[in-house]
Amino acid sequence: MLFHLGQAGVFGLLDSTGPSSIRDIAGRLNLVPHVLSCALDYVVNVEDILEYDSEGRIAITEFGDAVLRRFGRDDGEGRTFNLFDVRVGAFGPVWSGLGGLLSGEEVYGEGVVREGEKAADGVYKVSARLIDPIYEACRDLEIKSLVEVGVTTGLLAGLLQKNSLLRAVGIDRDSNALDEAARRAAANGVASIAWHRGDFFKPSGWGSLATGSQQCALLSVHFHELIADGVERLQQSLRELRELAPGAYVLAVEQERLSPDDRGDVSETVWLYSHSNVLIHHLIQNGRILSRNEWISTFEDSGCDFISAQPLGYLGYHLYVFRL
Repeated sequence: MLFHLGQAGVFGLLDSTGPSSIRDIAGRLNLVPHVLSCALDYVVNVEDILEYDSEGRIAITEFGDAVLRRFGRDDGEGRTFNLFDVRVGAFGPVWSGLGGLLSGEEVYGEGVVREGEKAADGVYKVSARLIDPIYEACRDLEIKSLVEVGVTTGLLAGLLQKNSLLRAVGIDRDSNALDEAARRAAANGVASIAWHRGDFFKPSGWGSLATGSQQCALLSVHFHELIADGVERLQQSLRELRELAPGAYVLAVEQERLSPDDRGDVSETVWLYSHSNVLIHHLIQNGRILSRNEWISTFEDSGCDFISAQPLGYLGYHLYVFRL
């Protein structure tokens, strides 16, 4: 419900104009009044984000304002809000088809598929929150060259905006993803990234783009997807990369799988987000979420040296640093 109201612009309108009547909201956003009324009445009664004020208008609560600040982004023309658009928007078809998946009447990838455009856009939104701490880590490691595997993040463009002297290469097996990443980078004034079509599991085709020095790093937020079929293929590629680029860093941005013992140490938001991440990736089998120790041992067993695991300050994501 929060996702659809957010997509319709309700939270943005209330954030910019203050308390408003349902009729006024519907008129301004060209929404169906009775559907909007039912949706907002439900949210008011089951959530703490919205309330009716003394005049019967819809208003954002103090708690709701904190939530919107937490999930909001200022794009220069006002705040926009990312209220679980990846979990609900991109994977809505999975949830609606879950009955068929349970019974075996449906198979993911055939009758049931996620909405790829929303999923990719969600990764760009999450990654935008990670640019600053990743930049600081690269600075501390004195990294001069970055090779990103899986470019649907905007990370390279964001990092080059902070340091235009970085040498940056984007690798992806999907030419459409490369085109979209290049378009977004250009829109942000970044034109120095070299885009290269390549498969992570065939490093002989692109591994030479890494300098093979400690000033070069291989960056990806997609390692959980690269181990969808098991860790062995990932480890074999890492061993080949060690031959092609010995001494280079590997920067793995991942959200670690939390155990029941971790629940008291993280916020409810991080706990729910973490387990929803496990649920969706394991459900459709396009990725595997590992614990911190499992991530470290996966790379160490391929011959990489573990350097550090640094929290990135957003939704439980960590930056794992290894050396080939």
